[in-house]
Amino acid sequence: MLCEKALMKKPLLPRLLYIIKLAIGHPPKLENGACVLNEAQLLRVLLGMPEVKAAFEASGANIDRVRTALERCPDDAKGTVRSVIKILHLSQQMSSLSGKPGVPAPKIRFVTQVRYGNPLLVQLMQSAGVDLGAVIFHLAHGKAEASIGEAPAKAGVEIVNDDFTPMEFVIEMLTRHLGYEREKAVKAMLHVHLSSTLVIAQQSAEQARAVADAINREARAKYFPLRCNVVLTNLA
Repeated sequence: MLCEKALMKKPLLPRLLYIIKLAIGHPPKLENGACVLNEAQLLRVLLGMPEVKAAFEASGANIDRVRTALERCPDDAKGTVRSVIKILHLSQQMSSLSGKPGVPAPKIRFVTQVRYGNPLLVQLMQSAGVDLGAVIFHLAHGKAEASIGEAPAKAGVEIVNDDFTPMEFVIEMLTRHLGYEREKAVKAMLHVHLSSTLVIAQQSAEQARAVADAINREARAKYFPLRCNVVLTNLA
């Protein structure tokens, strides 16, 4: 899980132009002493990265259509050098908080841009037929999201960890859908974070499926790849 409070408190990184060079593969252009770079350019670079491209293709998106939309996007949707620096800074910190210091992987930069970048670019990609929830799920789990199958008689809700879903969102889901008090929800979230999964027994298969479906729907609506499965359990 991702601790967003720690992410936002980190100081700005030094040598930002160097970081931009690593992110886009070449130094940013300068015109009259000003840096020419925007979020639409950054997205076009990311679409050429194998893991991001594979996630788009797995979701059924037409990458050529998305590239064309980015090339033609209006100026107010492109973002600025400042917003690009913010995205690269936050992706650097997200990578460090995930235990992977160094240049952030393309999937981390993409998820950061969707979450913290210009919302007009998100709308543009959606209008080009992109299911961003499916793309981000594939980037987090390495596969497309499967539908929940028939629930076993003794069923529980399995919560699966990922590097992108905020911790606070998981806590909220545990309190709202599973009836946990906050202190218990925090402990359960930390268990998922440290142990990769947590199975919570339910009174019936129907209840387990309803809870898992509800959490998955809310997560996708916010572009979080949190996954809940319905599994067999002997827990009381």
